[in-house]
Amino acid sequence: MSTLNFYREIPSFSDFSDLTARNYFRSVPNDWWVVIADIRGSTSAIRSGRYKEVNMIGAACITCIVNKLGTYDFPFVFGGDGATVLLPSFELSQVKKELQLLQGLSMGAFGLELRVGVVKLKDLYDRGAELFIGKYQLSPGNFLAQFKGSALTLAEEMIKKNLGGELLSPVEETTPNLDGLSCRISPLKSKNGTVLTLLVRPQNQNMDHSSEVIDGVLKKLYQTLNQNFLSAAPVDLERLKWALVPKTLSAELKFSQIFSLKKMARRILEIIVVNLALRFNFNIGNFSPQKYKAELVINSDFKKFDETLRMVLDCSSEQVKSIKHLLNDLYKSSLIFYGTHESSESLLTCIVQSATAGRHLHFVDGAGGGYAMAALELKMQIQKAYQNKTV
Repeated sequence: MSTLNFYREIPSFSDFSDLTARNYFRSVPNDWWVVIADIRGSTSAIRSGRYKEVNMIGAACITCIVNKLGTYDFPFVFGGDGATVLLPSFELSQVKKELQLLQGLSMGAFGLELRVGVVKLKDLYDRGAELFIGKYQLSPGNFLAQFKGSALTLAEEMIKKNLGGELLSPVEETTPNLDGLSCRISPLKSKNGTVLTLLVRPQNQNMDHSSEVIDGVLKKLYQTLNQNFLSAAPVDLERLKWALVPKTLSAELKFSQIFSLKKMARRILEIIVVNLALRFNFNIGNFSPQKYKAELVINSDFKKFDETLRMVLDCSSEQVKSIKHLLNDLYKSSLIFYGTHESSESLLTCIVQSATAGRHLHFVDGAGGGYAMAALELKMQIQKAYQNKTV
């Protein structure tokens, strides 16, 4: 297995419960790099009602790399207010400029500071961290990377505290290619009562120990959710709605950096025509709205693991109560750290490489901040544990 094609050649799994199976995971080569991207001050931006812009910039971190490499068959995870990506040296050198252009666009068009840092895995391994990766298949050709170990957590700490790695600087000379990035689906109302965004991180991140802890969490969540994760999936066909002119149109035009009235009118017309097709189910050439919507449900990332279990679940009030009780018990037993956030809606941000060939992914987050707000509780628990150790 070559280092360059490492991720593309490892076997995939399609049952999420196999997340805890060791045989689907491989150690990441030490000459690969971790890219950490996040919006500084995202909590303040979210509290002022800008969570959709925050989500779109987080997804744009992945989109600009997809467009530069011509594929999304590389490891990444959407985190709400940012993203984490793994790349070999050869591909990192190709995408650095795109990320710097995105930093410039984020500040120039939105007034949001996008921090991007890179850390070589060898440096993380030398500090005692480990990193294993698996490929969860949503549908043929569409995968979500799953990560075990402690290297991503360490990389994030190094970048945010300026303890190592390399921080990229914004470049504003042109704009990154963000074709395929969109957010045209109306917020999805909860069907069961509450959209629960949760983060669960094992306190011991050793691969075998964390797998055991997460396996226990998933089994108990499965029981709580009527033995069917899909019953709590926030995305389903009945609730998919497209406004004729989406509220996020302004943000999408900013990302496209379209200033010509003629080009702007053409883009708006394209959006309206496609949204009409999706609302009324009529084909446009090879594009089948019904096929696309069915794929959209399958290709939504409402459950994933990047050293932290991330889930956006549509729950009843009783289920929310049971889940929070479960997580609190595990926290008190020193097995996990966790954070939760409740809202009445979920949001989708989309990357469409080919709508006709089924190559599209949809990032799910809870409205009102979702992952970013849940992370505040998680970080408080970690900080408290650290303070108790140093007392």
